[in-house]
Amino acid sequence: MEIQRDWGWAPEYVEAMWLMLQQDKPDDYIIGTGETHSLQEFVAEAFNCVGLDWRKYVIVDERLFCPTDIMVGKSNPKKAKEVLGWQTKYKMKDVVRKMAGGVHPIAYSLSQEVTLFSFLIRDADLLRAMADRNSQKCWWLSYCERSVSGFAS
Repeated sequence: MEIQRDWGWAPEYVEAMWLMLQQDKPDDYIIGTGETHSLQEFVAEAFNCVGLDWRKYVIVDERLFCPTDIMVGKSNPKKAKEVLGWQTKYKMKDVVRKMAGGVHPIAYSLSQEVTLFSFLIRDADLLRAMADRNSQKCWWLSYCERSVSGFAS
């Protein structure tokens, strides 16, 4: 849960890609929010969206850790802002809230961290309870329910 990532909103990244393609000559750009947050912060915010304390429900299974994964992922999107006029509007908390608000999963490119998060929750009844607390069923809860259906024991 200590890994850190720059959690961004995929549709904004697609916009940045489109802007890159509009340039007269190809170049390299770093696309991101410029902010780094831990997986623990991401999970805590997700549970906060449905009024629950993540520490009561999440089980960390170290067998799912990837030993070759980098611990901290950072970005500096300064060049994208200067050259393309692009910058993110949505930061990590905004992304989590949008996910918890029922946005369809096709709008995302699922990262390994979100996939890992889905496997950290083992209790399908808890997932349904979390979804019931929210007026719209969270797509990531649906994803988690499917992911853990054969995994929970």
